[in-house]
Amino acid sequence: MMIDNGFQIIAHRGASGYRPENTMYAFQYAWDLGILHIECDLRYTKDKQIVIFHDSNVDRTTNGSGQLNEFDYKDLCHLDAGQWFGADYTGVHIPSLNDLFEEAPANSLFTLELKDPDIFKFVDEVVTQIHHYKVEDRVILSSFNLDHLARIKVVAPQLTTAALLEFNNLVSEKEGMHSVPGSSSMGFSSPQDQLLKHLRSLNVTFVCPPARVITRQLVESIQDADLLVRAWGLNKSCDANEMRNLIICGVDGMTTNFPDVLRRIYREYGKGY
Repeated sequence: MMIDNGFQIIAHRGASGYRPENTMYAFQYAWDLGILHIECDLRYTKDKQIVIFHDSNVDRTTNGSGQLNEFDYKDLCHLDAGQWFGADYTGVHIPSLNDLFEEAPANSLFTLELKDPDIFKFVDEVVTQIHHYKVEDRVILSSFNLDHLARIKVVAPQLTTAALLEFNNLVSEKEGMHSVPGSSSMGFSSPQDQLLKHLRSLNVTFVCPPARVITRQLVESIQDADLLVRAWGLNKSCDANEMRNLIICGVDGMTTNFPDVLRRIYREYGKGY
């Protein structure tokens, strides 16, 4: 089980509201802000190296073009992953999972989202690196793909996992994501109750719905199933009011591009609710 048992303030792709996402600059800035828990996305390169990158292609956040898994790691390292965010970050590189573990402060925490569709070799290699760096009690492994979480239960059942959920069929089946039909505003329907049972059977600790669907009723439904609730989708600095409302609804944490804003809001509203 994760050592972080309190409210989770998680820097989404690092402090990505201030620095280019999923780069060591974004991670370091989060640490500089005093945010020890960072979230990032993991994918395989063509030569099966684990790198930190969100999209399946490199077009949006680098000066390159094409599918990430068509690049060998050495070629990927030549891409500029910072200039898109601002001229001050020209020359920033795509980091590897090794880079993250080697440069992180000793007391840092990690939520690692598994994005690669490979269920076996990829998951097993991520687990191997976690064991190598002896960070088992500092890591949460998350995914929209429940098959990833099922594999983790087989190879490393002691690791903490989080199930990312999307609602209203807004995710693509080919990405292996689990989409929950309908709105959460009425609470869990029978199929959703079955989903919670399935998540518990996978030893999942956190259920992660998008912030836009979260209500107190939804939070209570999940927590009544002995699961914790973590919100995602708070990616704008103007989300402060939504952060406040989510705290009042009783969520156990959230990821945000502006973790310092969340910390300020939680200090104001996190006690007494």
